[in-house]
Amino acid sequence: MTSMITETLLKQVNQGYLDIENLYTSLETSLSNSSQSDTQSILQDLDVKLLDIRNLEDSLAQPNSNQNPASEALQSLLAEKKDILTRIQQANQKLTKKADSIKSLLQHDISQMSKGRGVINSYKAFDHGKKHIIKKAF
Repeated sequence: MTSMITETLLKQVNQGYLDIENLYTSLETSLSNSSQSDTQSILQDLDVKLLDIRNLEDSLAQPNSNQNPASEALQSLLAEKKDILTRIQQANQKLTKKADSIKSLLQHDISQMSKGRGVINSYKAFDHGKKHIIKKAF
């Protein structure tokens, strides 16, 4: 693999990571708007993009005897990749916190509904097969 091919692959990888960063932003907006269909679509796009990047990263990981790792262009692309991955990690942490808070709110709502159901059930009359108790006494 030549240095030019490596640079091209790195540019594609970096673009893919930028696309993932944009998908994370869209996902955060989707979670705020509670749009399940949008969220599902974004998650599917994210899965596809991650698979594409994994394939590109595998291509980059192949042994390369002709590559000059000290080339300025490669170092610049690797630094850009590192910056993008740092931003993605921060966005991921932010999304995780948001998802945890949504999960907590849902658990609270479910708990409240369960308590409400218990209260409603407590108002139902007991029926132990003793209908017409007065008629049986006479």
